[in-house]
Amino acid sequence: MAFVLVFIGFLAFVSGYIVSLEDRLQRDGKFCPFSVRTNLKASVRARKTLTWLGMLIWVIAGACYLWGPPIEVAPDDQLGGLGVIGLIFALMYWGRAREHEFQKTGASTDSYAYQDAIEPHEWWPITFRALIDVAKILLFLILMYGIKRLINL
Repeated sequence: MAFVLVFIGFLAFVSGYIVSLEDRLQRDGKFCPFSVRTNLKASVRARKTLTWLGMLIWVIAGACYLWGPPIEVAPDDQLGGLGVIGLIFALMYWGRAREHEFQKTGASTDSYAYQDAIEPHEWWPITFRALIDVAKILLFLILMYGIKRLINL
């Protein structure tokens, strides 16, 4: 149940939020994936509604996970989880690289041309910032798991 809600919430959230994230990158030159309210300030009402609806569904999914029955995780699920972490890292890496390109050149393209604006020694800080973003998400998930373990004692 929680997995289905997470997926539905993801579809609702991403459809509105990715566009708002791109708008802020083009407008302010900043890639801030965790400042949802600031990213949505200049968005159209439909985008805001979808994003907040997706986040509400995620809260419901979190409640279902915390107070639901214990979940057995199969090896296939673990592999799928690693794939999702890889996709999240790719998104964060792409956003951080485009932000760096915007700060360096004053413009950001919609393609992979950002790779031309970044020197080889500049990739490590970008990778580190993307890893920090992924670590924030993983820490939240670990916290949820810890709370679930405390509830099930």
